[in-house]
Amino acid sequence: MTDDITTPPAGPAAEAAPAPSPGRLARAARPVPLLSLALVASLLFSAFLLLRGSGDDDGERSELLAVAETYAVNLTTYDSARLDADFARVMDVATGQFRGEYEVAQDSLRELIVKYQGKATGKVLARAVLSLDDGRGEVVLFVDQTVTNTNSDQPKIDRLRMRMGLEKQSGRWLINQLDLV
Repeated sequence: MTDDITTPPAGPAAEAAPAPSPGRLARAARPVPLLSLALVASLLFSAFLLLRGSGDDDGERSELLAVAETYAVNLTTYDSARLDADFARVMDVATGQFRGEYEVAQDSLRELIVKYQGKATGKVLARAVLSLDDGRGEVVLFVDQTVTNTNSDQPKIDRLRMRMGLEKQSGRWLINQLDLV
């Protein structure tokens, strides 16, 4: 009868793999803590390199982000009653390709905004530096613009995604490129 106890049963249960021994489980589990430790060490080293390398740029990155946010709000905020001042505020920080494009767009924008008594308010939801090097920077901004005008009873929210190129001239950041993405 003891043979019946040690002999595996016939049928589908016979195909099941035998349970691993406790020693076998312990040996298989050892690499997991080592891999986890290696992963944590790698992440800590990467963070150290990022922090060490960005120390010099932190002030300039913060400045670039703050300036880009202000400019994005200025670009997306206007009131038909004070449109000249709103356009002048943007032109004051415009240079290069962006300046030319904005000068051309102002006339058609002015006509529509005045005709429909438009008002808009921009709010930056998120922003990030894409690049920063030698007085040039690129920032991506997520902006919600709430627009009201005589064409609609309800305010409309436009969700804008901007890629803003900036360059430093005489110690001041200016917009040299703007793309809606």
